[in-house]
This record gives sequence, C-alpha cells and structure tokens, in this order.
Amino acid sequence: MSDAAVVGQKILNGLADVIDFAGRLINKTLGKIPGLGKIAGLVTDFVTGGVAGGLRVAGVAAVGGDVKAAGIDLGKDMIQNTVENVVGIVDVTGIGAKEAGKAARKELDKAIPSTNDGDKASASGFENKKDKKLTPEEQQQQDAANNNNNNNNNSGGGGGGKKKGV
Repeated sequence: MSDAAVVGQKILNGLADVIDFAGRLINKTLGKIPGLGKIAGLVTDFVTGGVAGGLRVAGVAAVGGDVKAAGIDLGKDMIQNTVENVVGIVDVTGIGAKEAGKAARKELDKAIPSTNDGDKASASGFENKKDKKLTPEEQQQQDAANNNNNNNNNSGGGGGGKKKGV
C-alpha cells in the first residue's frame, strides 16, 4: 500500500468526520424542535450520514481494502441511524430511540453478515501485520529491510565537533 493511498484515505476520513460532525450538530439543534424540526433533523442526518459513509468507503477503496464489507457496514449504519431518528420523533428522551437502533443493528448483523465480521481495521485495508503469517519470500524481504535499516542507523557519522553550551 502506497503512502499516497494512506494519505488519501486519511483525507477522505477527515472530510467524513467533518460532515458527520456538521450533521450531528444540525441534528442536535434543529432536531430538538418538535414536529418539522425533528423531521428536518432526520433528513439532515440521513444525507450527511450517507455522504460521510460514502467518503469512508472511498477511503477503503483507496488503500485496497474490502469495499464490499465497508459498503455493507455503511448500509447497516444508515439503517440503524434511520431507525433511531424515526423512533426519536416520538421519543422525547432519546433513550428508546438508541435502544431501538441497537436492536435493529443486532438483527442486521445476524441477517446480513459482513465479510469483515465487524473488524473495521481489516475492511479499511489495515490488517494486523503481527498476526499475519509471512511467506518465506515476504519474510526474506522483511529481514532484508530490517538489516538495511540497522546498517543505516549504525553507520557512524554525526559525531565529533564541539558540544553546544560547553
């Protein structure tokens, strides 16, 4: 995975976080107004959630991650948020809405298994490299890279000269 792909993913995820924040802010303010405010908050949350989720899926694609799993997770997130917002129209405390959303997500996870089984790091293309078994060729490349780094770090240089402040 290239550094440019990782930077691209970070940018896309950063934009998604900004859009999520704006959506939550609007939903927390406008969504508190009874009647039309709650419906406007629902629509805002749905739109901003969809855009932010799409950016995150694009970030997964940028690093060669599991786009299908990320798309499935996005769909589940969208359904969970929609259930919470619809129940939230009549639930003034918001407690019932959160519980309804959690229950919906639990049933969605049972009905539509994701290929990453909730492991967002794997879906994003960032696997746990410590646990991954390397092929002999990969191990040889890693050893060569480590030896090269050790040689560069132990190559002397730098010393000599006056110390500052002496």
